Amino acid sequence: MNQFIKTPEQQALVDQLRALQPVFQAREPELDARGSFPFENIKDLKKMNYHNLTLPKEFGGQGFGLYEYVLAQETIAEGSGATALSIGWHVGIVLEYAENRHWHTKSAEWLMAEIAKGALINTAATEANAGSPARGALPRTSAVSDGDHYIINGEKTYTSMAPALDYIFVTAAAENDEVITVIIPRHAEGVSIDETWDMLAMRGTASHTLVLNDVRIPKSYILKSAGMAAAKG
Repeated sequence: MNQFIKTPEQQALVDQLRALQPVFQAREPELDARGSFPFENIKDLKKMNYHNLTLPKEFGGQGFGLYEYVLAQETIAEGSGATALSIGWHVGIVLEYAENRHWHTKSAEWLMAEIAKGALINTAATEANAGSPARGALPRTSAVSDGDHYIINGEKTYTSMAPALDYIFVTAAAENDEVITVIIPRHAEGVSIDETWDMLAMRGTASHTLVLNDVRIPKSYILKSAGMAAAKG
């Protein structure tokens, strides 16, 4: 027995994931050779409701925390590293919300309902030839006000799990260099994926470039505001 498993619920979770390991491992050679995305692995995980592992129970999720998340991710990675990294972003972002409740309330309510039904999410913040957003770089991606909507233009690199996402959290510079995070539906008009990801390692994460060309979204699709101003001088 794994010495880190402390409860029957944790054991049941790990057992479910261990049962998928041989299946994931059998798919790895073809995925690696083709550099393709593990759609079937993600589908298998969704069948066991892994997408709502950390979703709060009041939203219809399982309500597990960081400890179970780490146990589960390690188990998935033993079967497929690319699958673990891809789905890990989704589950980890949901966990961050569960712990901090830092999204706008109305956005969070409908988004949690979508996730409970199977929607997958990830954040797209990194941009080519730009500074690190973690160190305060202002995004080149823009959000221009147009009545009750924003018009979003820009490109984001390293968008992991791009082919399977339903909603993407995009950081953009709005008026007065305020940085906001907006919810972009993957299939909204003007959204496309440039398949730039061609790496030796983690090829299966399909971390392609997200292209946003005059994407029109309601202002109610703001997820959160960072309140960051551009550096002067």
